[in-house]
Amino acid sequence: MLTEGLYSPDGCENYFKQMKREKLNHRKEHSLKEFYLSYFEYIEQYNERPLSSLDYLTPSEVEENYWAG
Repeated sequence: MLTEGLYSPDGCENYFKQMKREKLNHRKEHSLKEFYLSYFEYIEQYNERPLSSLDYLTPSEVEENYWAG
């Protein structure tokens, strides 16, 4: 069972709080499609920034390292 990192309840809460603060609270989408595009754009940006909780690696790098063995 995963209890640490992004998949823990605290990790999920922090991720969505940060997403709202950085992205969604500063924009006004005019349609559901614009909202979805904004949301997925944020996810792509998030996956390419280093995080201190991941030893300053990006989530994409951590995933690559995991699958590489």
